[in-house]
Amino acid sequence: MHGYYIDLKEALYTYARLLDLNNGNNSFDGAWLSCNTKASTEAQRYTECMNIRLLCWRHPKDGSLEKMIAEKNLYPITILQSAGPDIIKRFSNAGYMLVKDLLQEDFRNIRSKTGLKDRKIRKLLEEAREICC
Repeated sequence: MHGYYIDLKEALYTYARLLDLNNGNNSFDGAWLSCNTKASTEAQRYTECMNIRLLCWRHPKDGSLEKMIAEKNLYPITILQSAGPDIIKRFSNAGYMLVKDLLQEDFRNIRSKTGLKDRKIRKLLEEAREICC
């Protein structure tokens, strides 16, 4: 998904939804637009102008999603380059959602819960350590 981002369309949709919700006798005072990708300059300007809180990759500079993930070591297992869709599915079924989940787990438990071969687990754990440590 490299290269994907939210654009003005998503920001406009978010504001329109806020208006729709408030037409139904609600009194929301704002909206959030949050995603795990970058936002275009137009989306950033529009959300700022319309008082929509924007949380995405590298925005806002002092509290971006990227910064939050790095500070708390909350990298999703999908960041592991050597983990294809089958491995991601096995991890998910075993309850491993974050890279640090793998690092905190016993090697034998990972093997029994995922059915992966030892060599593959070692490679994934090595990659996980590089990301988190």
